[in-house]
Amino acid sequence: MKSEELIERIVEEKGEEAIPILKSLLIEYDDEKLIKLIIETLDKLGKAGKEEIYKVFSELCRNKNELNNPKIYYLIDSLANNDDRRIIPDLMSILKKTKYEETNLLIYDALAMLGEGEKVVDVLTVMSEEEFDQDSWEILIMALSHTKSVKAFLKLKEMYNDQKDENRKIMILEGMINILNEREELIPQLNNDESGREILKKINLWLKNNEKNFQ
Repeated sequence: MKSEELIERIVEEKGEEAIPILKSLLIEYDDEKLIKLIIETLDKLGKAGKEEIYKVFSELCRNKNELNNPKIYYLIDSLANNDDRRIIPDLMSILKKTKYEETNLLIYDALAMLGEGEKVVDVLTVMSEEEFDQDSWEILIMALSHTKSVKAFLKLKEMYNDQKDENRKIMILEGMINILNEREELIPQLNNDESGREILKKINLWLKNNEKNFQ
C-alpha cells in the first residue's frame, strides 16, 4: 500500500483519533510530498490537528540542526495561513540563525501574512533588486503583496514597468490586485501617471469576469 493510501485509510478509519499517528508520521517522514499531504490532512482535522502542526513546528525550532529542514517551511506556511501568531517570535529567531536569502523569503512572507508587513517591507523592497530563480521570485512577489503596504504597492508598480517577461508581469498584477482588494484607497497611486493608468486598465481587464472593477 502506498504511503498516500495509508494516510487516507488511517483517517477514514480513525477520524480525529488518527491525529497522534499522523503527528508521528510527520516527524518520521522526509519526503516533501508526503509531508505536505500529512500537514494538509492534520489541518483538515480541525483545531486539534492544527495544534499538532504547531507543536511539531515548535519542536523543530528548538533544534538548530532542523532549521534548514524543508519540513519546517511547510509547517510555517500552514500556520501562517491559519493566522497562528504564536509562531512570530520563532520566525524572528529563525531569521537570526539562517543566512540563505531564499529561506528568509519564506519567513518574510509568513510574517507579512501574520500582519507584520510593515516590519518586513523594507527588506523585501531591497531584495526585489536582486536576482532570484523563478520559485523564489514568486515568493518575493507574494510576500510584497501580503504586506498590504503603500511601499510594496509602489515597488510592484515599478517592477511591472521594468519587467519584460509577460508571465511575470501577470504575477505582479496579481500581487497588486491582492493589495487593492484590501486597500482601494491606493487607486490614486495608479491614476496619477500614464504608466499607472495603463496598469489599472490591465488590472480591470484581468478582473473583467468578476463583478468588481477598480476605478
